[in-house]
Amino acid sequence: MHEKQTLHDYVYHHLREQIISGQRPYGTKLPSMSQLCEFYHVGIRTVRDVLSRLKNEGYIVSEERKAAVVIYCQNDPLHQETAVHTILANQDNIREVYQTLAVVIPRLLAFSVQFYDDEDLKALIYKLTRLKNKSIEARTQICSYEFYRLLDRSHNLLSRDLFASLEIFTYITFFRNQPHFLDYILKHNAFHNIGWVLAPIAKKDQAVIIERSQTMFDSVAAAINDSMIDLKIENDEHQGQTKLYQWSANRGRDQYYTSIVRDLIDKIGTGYYKENNYLPPEAELAKLYGVSVATIRSALKVLNELGFAKTMNVKGTKVILQDTADTYRCMQHHTYRRDTLLYLSGLQLMAILIKPAARLAWDQIDAKTKAALSQQVKQGRAIPLALISECVIAHQPLQPLKEILRQVSQLLHWGYYYSFFAQGPASEQTLASRSWLAIEALQEKDAQQFAEALADCYCHVLDYVRDALVKCGLAAAAALITPDCSFY
Repeated sequence: MHEKQTLHDYVYHHLREQIISGQRPYGTKLPSMSQLCEFYHVGIRTVRDVLSRLKNEGYIVSEERKAAVVIYCQNDPLHQETAVHTILANQDNIREVYQTLAVVIPRLLAFSVQFYDDEDLKALIYKLTRLKNKSIEARTQICSYEFYRLLDRSHNLLSRDLFASLEIFTYITFFRNQPHFLDYILKHNAFHNIGWVLAPIAKKDQAVIIERSQTMFDSVAAAINDSMIDLKIENDEHQGQTKLYQWSANRGRDQYYTSIVRDLIDKIGTGYYKENNYLPPEAELAKLYGVSVATIRSALKVLNELGFAKTMNVKGTKVILQDTADTYRCMQHHTYRRDTLLYLSGLQLMAILIKPAARLAWDQIDAKTKAALSQQVKQGRAIPLALISECVIAHQPLQPLKEILRQVSQLLHWGYYYSFFAQGPASEQTLASRSWLAIEALQEKDAQQFAEALADCYCHVLDYVRDALVKCGLAAAAALITPDCSFY
């Protein structure tokens, strides 16, 4: 079991990284407590405790009824030296984050633009007409703001947070302050200017959005690489602590008992624990998961509330399958409703990203691995799509992209999908046949067909589960539309 990360920890580390990396420089005001609550989906007490901790550690100063102000100065010689050592220790990780940005964000932007309405487009066009009079710093901020605004429009609960986590690991504010960075940007300026990057958004041209935003990320990455070469010449590159990119797709919902609930639903939906049979006793489950009996009871309580089990005194916990009435009742509960929308957001995100991820992994998957994967699928001992996806994730050459896919895949407990079928995987043929198309493409050495078949699988699952949940009263699920994967 992974050590859980509390909401307090998540918000604290996220804000602290923004301050240290320079995204929130000395003298700037933090958002209000209510704005932080809305952004991080946490309560006022969590935000208040985080701000108090940042204040006590010397990162911010705050007064009653006033916004907190950053007092950490990146240009302070001691802080500057620390930042240089950190960047040199993480130079390979920083390069991979930029490569991942160029893969992930352009596709999310292109998907999100279809949600822009006339008012959004008018506002963007107005900004484009005024860009020439803005400084480079102001233009960069406008571009970043527009990207966040776009991602917000998609209704996906993960995309904004994902972009924010990647941005922190770019240390872009630090590099902007380096003496020759602007020269390097001009040297690699294949993206012309910020207006050129934003213009296709105003026209809702998805293909050009991907092309131009990807060019921008590649150009900035080249300039940062030049800056890191300068830093290596001027400083000792062996100091500092290596820090891999991390992201939590399930922040605040990664308690031990929720992980156990997801695993039990997986096993119930896929038929490992069959309907009308009893789960192992609480003490046995506690030993199996390495937790206390109290934690197991918390998990079983949720399992009962979700309609996947019924705990009876003395007899134990009996496995049942969720029916329409159970689903409808759960969708009236705020927490379960949001968890379900998070699950759908994960499916949507995977549908967009699995295609480029599969192409990147293709050359890393050797013939022996392909043969073993085909054999596993033929034996039918696991969910075919889960096996193929695990293979793609394991062979990702970019660590940040691997982390993103791993985090999203942890949301997609397959038992939930198969619980919609009376006999579980045995009575579901559509996903099985589409997964087999991916295996055939793997055997025939057709990388493009392999990637397209995987994307089609995730689109099918999203279609099926979303439509079923809309019928069960989750109207908000309708906004999580299925991507047109031909663009991605």
